[in-house]
Amino acid sequence: MKKQTIVFVVLIVLFAILFATTFFINTNLLVTLIILAAIAFAIQQSQAIVQFAEYQRGVVLRMGKFHRVAGPGWVFIIPQLEEYFLVDMRTRTIDVPPQPVITKDSVELIVDTVIYLRVIDPKKAILAVTDFKSSIIKFIAAQLRSVIGNLKMTDVIEGISDINNNLKTALEDIAKDWGIEIVKVEIQTVELPKEILDAMHHKRAAEQNKYAAEQQAMAKQITIDAINTAASKLTDPALAYIYMETLKNIADGKSNKIIFPLEFSKLAERLAGGTDSDKYQEILGQLLKAYKKTITETEDKKQESTGD
Repeated sequence: MKKQTIVFVVLIVLFAILFATTFFINTNLLVTLIILAAIAFAIQQSQAIVQFAEYQRGVVLRMGKFHRVAGPGWVFIIPQLEEYFLVDMRTRTIDVPPQPVITKDSVELIVDTVIYLRVIDPKKAILAVTDFKSSIIKFIAAQLRSVIGNLKMTDVIEGISDINNNLKTALEDIAKDWGIEIVKVEIQTVELPKEILDAMHHKRAAEQNKYAAEQQAMAKQITIDAINTAASKLTDPALAYIYMETLKNIADGKSNKIIFPLEFSKLAERLAGGTDSDKYQEILGQLLKAYKKTITETEDKKQESTGD
């Protein structure tokens, strides 16, 4: 409620009292109105009545000495004799400016920290420390240099949670004497030098390339092993059959010349199982017949394509 509302309520009460006094004591009405106006002006100009919200408290000093913690609600402050300091009891956030710190292995880091706290004892928060917010920021800055200065860069990056706990514990030891409860201390960001970031990126890329190369090598090895396994099970007749199928596929294409890397006699020998076999002559004749047929078909295709 605003002070104007308070003044209005007080005026209504005073008006009722003065009106009753005027009616029964037969006082001059003009005098009554003058007195009423003077009282209203005095209330308006003074700081006698102060309103504290539910989350606010007032540390009241009377003649310079602590007298009481006032609020919430309406509080009467004696002008000239009392003064008060307003304290917010809600949880607040303190953003510590980014701090440059040097690790044990001489790496400069930029650390950004945030603190969550609330006042639980307004008297201590006002009387025990000049400015608890500024004091806490300076303390955390000093603690960051002390804690991180004893750690290597990799330990800092991997141990953020432990560092947060250490900072909170250290801050709680002094904040309790100031009437402050530390809710949480959290390192938000750790900024690394550009050179180290580039080196880390290159290292990561090299590791990924190495992993990809290893996977490709493994895949090739599997393929080679499979081929070796299959080839070890092929007999000479099977190899000769595959050879003939390959020649047939070549003849079915557009090639007009076929080169045989293997003599028919040797091929027939493999298919028949030796020159002494009864099938040797028969197989050799079949191969020659197939060869002549292939040559004839190839020549026909060549003439057709020339005629076109």
